[in-house]
Amino acid sequence: MPDVLSFYSSGRGRAGERMPLSCNHIVILCNRMVRTQIQLTEEQAAALRTMSAARQVSMAELIRISVDLFVRREAGSSRDAVIARAAGAVGRFSSGSADGSSAHDSHLADAFEAQ
Repeated sequence: MPDVLSFYSSGRGRAGERMPLSCNHIVILCNRMVRTQIQLTEEQAAALRTMSAARQVSMAELIRISVDLFVRREAGSSRDAVIARAAGAVGRFSSGSADGSSAHDSHLADAFEAQ
């Protein structure tokens, strides 16, 4: 359930009352965020600021995207994931040759000579 306060602007009305957003649509994000603090080198921070301005997204969003990409890449590089990908490739390709496994050296030599 999204936080009800996400439907309101951060601006305050009279006597501190919250003002509703004035827009034609509302985007509801249901993912809860965990606040964390990181330290970046000056070069990393400068690069993020430049990319953030160019893409018109926050630096935090760029960091979240980077973490997502890193996690997906690392999840696919475990030994079990590599073995599963290799097993999934078995039988998916065909050379058109019935003796590909027994005469692979000959076929490879022919391929190199053709180049």
